[in-house]
Amino acid sequence: MSGAQKMIEALSVNHLSVEFLRGRRYVRIVDDVSFELTKGASMCLLGESGSGKSVTLRALLRLFPANASVQGSIRADGKDVLAFDKASLRNYRGREVAMIFQEPMTALDPVFTIGDQIAEAIVGHEHIDRGEARKRALSLLERVQVPSARRRLDAYPHELSGGLRQRAMIALALSCNPKVLLADEPTTALDATVQIQILQLLADLRRELQMSMIFVTHDLGVACEVADTIAVMYGGRLLETGPVAQILTQPKHPYTEGLLRSTVQPTTSREELDPIPGAPPDIAALPPGCKFAPRCSYAQGICRESEPAFLNFGTDHAVRCFKAEFGASFADMSEVPS
Repeated sequence: MSGAQKMIEALSVNHLSVEFLRGRRYVRIVDDVSFELTKGASMCLLGESGSGKSVTLRALLRLFPANASVQGSIRADGKDVLAFDKASLRNYRGREVAMIFQEPMTALDPVFTIGDQIAEAIVGHEHIDRGEARKRALSLLERVQVPSARRRLDAYPHELSGGLRQRAMIALALSCNPKVLLADEPTTALDATVQIQILQLLADLRRELQMSMIFVTHDLGVACEVADTIAVMYGGRLLETGPVAQILTQPKHPYTEGLLRSTVQPTTSREELDPIPGAPPDIAALPPGCKFAPRCSYAQGICRESEPAFLNFGTDHAVRCFKAEFGASFADMSEVPS
């Protein structure tokens, strides 16, 4: 195996599907998702609420409820995550892959101090004494730029502001030097100034620690700041993947185009906004054919009847769309070809 091939092994996901039992039937929330994340790279999962982004992220840590069914493959450094026993899974979470949750107030334990929670993670993985672990916890809080870090070490989550709780959550995620960091919309609830600070902090830490990162967001502006590549999700499926610059300047899927048109820019007036019509689909009752067809102004008969394949357009750009596949001849395809 070459050096380039070894780098791909940071995280590899193939044909991942996740279903949850609702009533008497399973509902597929994530459908046939595949991607690879190289060492030190950052990927953004982009899409509206309900598209399956957070479920995909949690699947990478095997954070499933009892009513979940999972198919496909998740490999971290070549190891099969879905085959881990309890001991291997405990070691994997935090040390190999760690997660920053969307709302730290609910992710952090309200009855333990910030320092105790960080120290507990370190002791559990590295088997050092608690005094040394608290020193490491203090160092981590300083690294993520928590002011008066020594005093915050003994604070409870409710005693911190939203921005400081998020920094504490990042320190907890970094406590065991993970190889891959998962960030589930970690700046959504923060004001714009704090959001920029957190994004810059994550970018600096990723470069400093040579971590790979997957960042979930519905904000294209955030995606530009943190990602090398973008993977656009809709209805539990990946619709388009590629380098950030290519996705932003040469989008091939109508959904990606719609996200770009409906994004507020500093110079955008209210009249210039062009939102995507309709609403995201009910994941339990997806339409036949292309899942975006009911909201797509380009949709033809083939779109409503057949599911497009996920095809490569160049080395790094892939799209699931008949319009991209058939090009100029697509406008005449009102029926499914025989």
